[in-house]
Amino acid sequence: MKILCFFLLLLNLSLNVTSQPIDNTDIGSVAVLIQTKTGSGSGFYLEDTSKHFVCLVTACHVIINPQTGELYSDTILLISYKKNSQRDNRDSFRVSLVAAYKMGMLRFNIQKDFAVLKFATSNKAAITYLPFIEKLTLTNTYLTSFKIYEIKKIKDLMTMSDVFTIGYPKSLSLSLNFDFNRPLIRRGIVAGVDLNKNKIIIDCPTYQGNSGGMVFETGLLSNQPLIIGIVSQFVPFEEHWKNEAYGYFNTNVYNSGYTVVVPIDLIIEQINLLPN
Repeated sequence: MKILCFFLLLLNLSLNVTSQPIDNTDIGSVAVLIQTKTGSGSGFYLEDTSKHFVCLVTACHVIINPQTGELYSDTILLISYKKNSQRDNRDSFRVSLVAAYKMGMLRFNIQKDFAVLKFATSNKAAITYLPFIEKLTLTNTYLTSFKIYEIKKIKDLMTMSDVFTIGYPKSLSLSLNFDFNRPLIRRGIVAGVDLNKNKIIIDCPTYQGNSGGMVFETGLLSNQPLIIGIVSQFVPFEEHWKNEAYGYFNTNVYNSGYTVVVPIDLIIEQINLLPN
């Protein structure tokens, strides 16, 4: 009887141990706040495990004026968090975009609205930043990044699947209630997939500051998050009216609650063109 009780106790302990979460990393810690001289946006780090380097991914219009094709500022400031985006102290970096472009480490597409920047080389647990990266905070070298194979291509997407966005919507009036330098997560669904135009529409509101933020899907059979793309812009709802007496016209533009997403496929193609 004592042997049986001892066996059951061991079995119970084993179940308790194996039921513990493997990784407690906050998903918000993958979000990167990108600040320029004129505004801000969102991004994330993506690691190419075969070539051993880490990229910064964002929307092109976050760092480049789409009308002129010029950088908003020569340098940008990045803010991210190691393990817990709601409690950890921030990591801050200054990046020279001019130097990165001259070295061929910055690639972008204005029409398709994405940009990739080779950020650091990785060797097991060691991270080495590229010469145009300046770390401003005195903390241990660490980057929370998704792996390049943790993705889901546009052709494999199904409508109504759950998606989440992570970013820094600084246009919201949250200053009295929340730290603008902490990311916010929002949930929605895949509303539509256009393979011809290479665009994804999600039923999930986004705002100024969310641009460039990661969009990921979680499946019904697995909680493993898979990147499907980045936030490009919200879909506007336009209301037109006319003053019959004086012939005046007016258009009001609202956020429809839908968001355009650039698929991860296009971004991976550009990452593969970055020099080793």
